[in-house]
Amino acid sequence: MKNSQQSLNLDAFLASPDFYPINLDILNNKVLLVQLTRKELRDASFHNKRSMTGNRKTFQVDLSSFLSWTEEVSPEPKPVGYIFHNAFCGSTLLSRYLDIAESTIVYREPSVLATLCDCKQNSPQWLESEPLQRMFRLMVASLTRRKEKNERSVIKLNDRCNNSIDDLLDLHPVNRGVLLFSDFQSFLLAILDKPVRRKWLNERSNFCTDTPLNDYLPTVGASETSFTDAIARYWLTQMLYFARVCNRQKGKVLPLPYRELVKRPEETVTSVVDFLNIGVSSKTICENVTQIKQVHAKTGKRYYAKDDLEQKTLLSKKYAQEIEQATRCKDVLLESNSDLKERIVLFLKE
Repeated sequence: MKNSQQSLNLDAFLASPDFYPINLDILNNKVLLVQLTRKELRDASFHNKRSMTGNRKTFQVDLSSFLSWTEEVSPEPKPVGYIFHNAFCGSTLLSRYLDIAESTIVYREPSVLATLCDCKQNSPQWLESEPLQRMFRLMVASLTRRKEKNERSVIKLNDRCNNSIDDLLDLHPVNRGVLLFSDFQSFLLAILDKPVRRKWLNERSNFCTDTPLNDYLPTVGASETSFTDAIARYWLTQMLYFARVCNRQKGKVLPLPYRELVKRPEETVTSVVDFLNIGVSSKTICENVTQIKQVHAKTGKRYYAKDDLEQKTLLSKKYAQEIEQATRCKDVLLESNSDLKERIVLFLKE
């Protein structure tokens, strides 16, 4: 059974907080919504069009109407805790650890925000008709309108949103964000052993050409870079995004190495909970972490969140040549600009 598209009016939208935006169609000025129960929202691995349609009814609304409706039902922004990350570094696992009944409501990679961030980077002319900050404010408001009184909204972003960390944090004075990142070798191993991730890296490299790395290094086209050079440039770009936001948003962001999440999950989640001002006891945190550690964050298979040294050793041998090439590319790029190297090194030490 294919999903059927329905009409939606203002009264129906205002009557229920369960209408969830899953796709922003810039070219046709439309927003696609689905109606989700809290359980369906909590159970989903990701909150995007690919994951959330299926056999569900969908509702298409003109973007201007949707923004007006959202402004009517949620005129003031609410505080949000964000998870920013450099991809393949345990962000879905962290979002599961933070998904605690009656204390939080967690949204995983809502595609409407990723689309808006793509527009900021690649189609800024589209945003001239709508002030950027208003668009961010109303899209976040539409996602988080189902929050209960004592719940804290947490949004785990797609890595494409790292170009808009300031925009999202500035929506509310008490917004805070976690900057979850992996070291270069862990990121390499996460990419090299999965063909789909190799393809993802190539697509990212072709799509995201205007990055802060261009302020330090000569711009090169995707066709001019090798695969290992593209990995190095992508990882350095994400670290640079994080380094810059740490300087601009002091006290509002928490750098978090992935290795800490893996080695000390209970202590790490407790520090994140405290930083994001989530009201939950240490006992509840430990119980939730213990339960989630046994379940893979994405597929539901048995999963033990531990630093698998044996597996890393095998992969390091299997991809030794590519690891050496990518590491050399990263080191050459860092050595070519002392200011870039200093910014990255200082961030990794924080």
